[in-house]
Order: sequence, then C-alpha cells, then structure tokens
Amino acid sequence: MLPIERHKYILDLLRTQEFVRVPELSNILGVTEETIRRDIKFLAQNGDIKKTHGGAMLLENAEKPLPMHNHEDIPFKKRILQNTDLKHKIAALGVSLVKNGDTLMLDASSTTLVLVEYLKQKKNLTFLTNSIEIVYKYANDPIYIISTGGSPKKNGLSLIGKVAMETISQYNVDTLFMGCQGLDLNKGITDSNEPDSTLKRCMMKQAEKIYLLVDSTKFNKVSFAKIADNTEITGIITDSKPSEEWLKYASIHNIEIIY
Repeated sequence: MLPIERHKYILDLLRTQEFVRVPELSNILGVTEETIRRDIKFLAQNGDIKKTHGGAMLLENAEKPLPMHNHEDIPFKKRILQNTDLKHKIAALGVSLVKNGDTLMLDASSTTLVLVEYLKQKKNLTFLTNSIEIVYKYANDPIYIISTGGSPKKNGLSLIGKVAMETISQYNVDTLFMGCQGLDLNKGITDSNEPDSTLKRCMMKQAEKIYLLVDSTKFNKVSFAKIADNTEITGIITDSKPSEEWLKYASIHNIEIIY
C-alpha cells in the first residue's frame, strides 16, 4: 500500500472513531509500527490529526460522518480495531477446542481473523472460509484453505451470495467458528444484514459443532437480521463471565459457555 493510501485509510478510520492505536494499524495495513508512526507524524504536521501517546486522534474541528443506522454494517477495517484485547482473550480460549487435523469453517468476523493467528500452532488444519482477509493473509502458511468464492461484500472483506452458499453446502466440517452482532435470550442470534445472516445459517447446517465468538458487549443486544435460535449452537466463547441469567439459560439448554 502506498503512503498516500495509508494516509487516506487512517483519516477515514478516524472519521468513524475517536482514536487509533499504532500496533493495530500496523497489523491491519501490513507495515511496521515505525512506518505507521511516520504516517501519523506526516498527517499531524499537515494539521489533519493530533498525535497522541501510542496513536492518533482526529482534530475537534475535523468533519465527521453521520452515525450509521443499526442495520448498516461497520466496515471490517474498523471492526478489527474495536475491543482488540477482548478478541485476543476469546481467540486464546477458542484454540483449545481444536485438534490437529480438524476441519474448520470460519466466517469473516473480526474475532475469527484473530483466532486464525492462534490456530497456527496446530497441525494439518483445513479451513473453509468466506473471509477474503484470511485467504490473503494466510495463503502462504501451512494451512489448507478453501475459499467459498462468491460476491465481494462492500466494506466487509468477505464473500457472500449464491456461489458462496453452494460451495459451503459441498463440505462437512468438525467445527464452525462464527461471530454475530447481537445475542439475546428471547430474540436469539442476530446480525446486521440479511446476506451475512443467510450465509451463516448455511454454514451452521454443515458443521458438527458450532461456537459463537462474542465479546461481552454483544450480550443482550438485538441486531437487524436473525441468524438462528440460541439452542441451535454448541457453545459460546466470550471474554468474561456472563450474567447468572445467561448461565442458567445455557445450563438448561445444554449450551457450553467458555470464558
């Protein structure tokens, strides 16, 4: 990525959130932290942003976009920078459920991308995924990756649609790891849009075990499109102990909760 492209990305990201950190930008943009610091210094000298300890923030008089409606997607490159510490806690727990030689299905959620980094310690794994980011980032690693193909989703770095679902239906896997936008005792598992929800329902049909990767902020939230009932999954992997109400519900319905 050229410097001008990185500068634009950093500015665009800061128009949607208050602060960005150097390590996260380095990971997403695939450059060293020193390169990111030079980018931030350049933008700060131009008066576009304010340099802070460990990152940068947008100047108060800079233009910001209108807030998004609940059913609209947050761009993937923003989601991957949100709640990073929680994603790593969840990923570290998820890897314990995988054995050498397992076949896995992975959706295009930001937490699943973090999980793959932890799964590299395992041997002879096979991934089936609709994530463009996973295919691109790990194509040269000793992991057998099958891409679903399909139509690229705007801002999502994922593949959706009929072709993706047809590919998924041809495989049976040991475990599906997927994310969601909301998890509610009454409304079930929900996501921000129908194409993603439909694809995840298709994934669920082909997996022996289904684990949700959700941080604690997703509990008791309802998003736009329903994926499934809570009772259709094997378990939930999260970063902290859920409420007693959730623990009791999970026990009654034989849902494993790992935290």
